[in-house]
Amino acid sequence: MKWQKLEPTWGSDSPDIAILGVDPETKANRLLIRHPAAMHIPRHWHTANGTYKILRGTYVFEYNGTRDTLAPGSSRYFPAKMIHEAWAPGGGLYLVTFDGKRDLNWENVAAQRPPRR
Repeated sequence: MKWQKLEPTWGSDSPDIAILGVDPETKANRLLIRHPAAMHIPRHWHTANGTYKILRGTYVFEYNGTRDTLAPGSSRYFPAKMIHEAWAPGGGLYLVTFDGKRDLNWENVAAQRPPRR
């Protein structure tokens, strides 16, 4: 696997991603995202539907006024364009499956700055 920064402008604060596969026709893809330390991922959305499966660590996702804590083995589905944010209280790893091209759209310009721990 080749790991790269999810958001290179965040430097060492950025989570790492490893792309596991991309369908050449639909652009559907699967990737791993790892967080080496505690962090907050600001409000954002994706053009494709996505399913998140927690592999290691605990994550808190907030969307539509709901806050869910997900432990290893649990998953959450987000329909396309649903605004959400996440917290990784410690290091962790999760698998994301998108049914179309992967993108990352920040809800506001401030989110483009490195997250604060």
